[in-house]
Amino acid sequence: SGWQETVQPLNTEASCVCQTRVANPVNMPLIECEFVDICGVCEGPGPVYSCGCEEMPEWACDCDGNQLDVLGVCGGGCLGDYDGDGVCDEYVPGACNNLDMWEYYDYSYDLIEIGGRCWFKQDLRTEFYANGDSIPHGLSDQDWIDLGEEHIGGWSVFDGYEYNGNVYNWYTTIDERGVCPFGWHVPSRDEFKDLAESAALIAGSGGTPVSNNHAHYTSIVLRDDLTWGGSNLLGYSGTKTLNRSTGGTFSSYNYAINLAWTSDLQSISAARVFRLDDDFDNGGLQLLYDHFEPKSEGLSVRCIKDQ
Repeated sequence: SGWQETVQPLNTEASCVCQTRVANPVNMPLIECEFVDICGVCEGPGPVYSCGCEEMPEWACDCDGNQLDVLGVCGGGCLGDYDGDGVCDEYVPGACNNLDMWEYYDYSYDLIEIGGRCWFKQDLRTEFYANGDSIPHGLSDQDWIDLGEEHIGGWSVFDGYEYNGNVYNWYTTIDERGVCPFGWHVPSRDEFKDLAESAALIAGSGGTPVSNNHAHYTSIVLRDDLTWGGSNLLGYSGTKTLNRSTGGTFSSYNYAINLAWTSDLQSISAARVFRLDDDFDNGGLQLLYDHFEPKSEGLSVRCIKDQ
């Protein structure tokens, strides 16, 4: 009379057994608003924005949708302050709006219209950003190196070359405070390319582009330095100066008349440069608008008017 294990038979008719459970319905109590605010929200807080029930659009300066005019007046009707004196000017057609000079931090820059754009005729000499902040200067070689490593703008000039303009590292040109006056900017590579194409048009048969980033001109020159017998027909008036290397020393590139920063990046460590060279082999001037140099070098800056 020993113990015997009982084995339940397998369910061979179905693989599983399902059970259905019905939940009782949930009754949500009906809540009636004691009041609806002016914005149509049940028991809402009412207007919470400066424009009432809606936020002010990012592009507007008031709740009526007005925008700032060129003098900073909300809803004002001034379309142009072409000489930068804070007084509204009547519109004058032309890239330079009939102006021939621009005053910027105690220096007067001649203006020239080239290819439908308005350019400074001289390289920049400012010691300040457009907002009035001072740009670091008076730098030792190590100070200059440190600024480049920290991606901070700075300027220098070699004794005797002050008239030809200061040299700036590339970080100065992209600083949000602006190195050119308000309403002006450091030209892009494409804007310098347009300048080169304008020179080709003036040169006529004497100017023939030879590649996508070089152009040779036998009868055109963009500088007014008397040591080079050019005509300066374009009016750009490029001048030679001494550049400051990434290590802080001043030097002049072989054959290079002028190197000016563009606003375009080339790589992590370099930016694009507009370069004017004496082109002895072709008897004229060579323009390179796709050249590049290390961002920490000190090169010239030229300003072009916003469109």
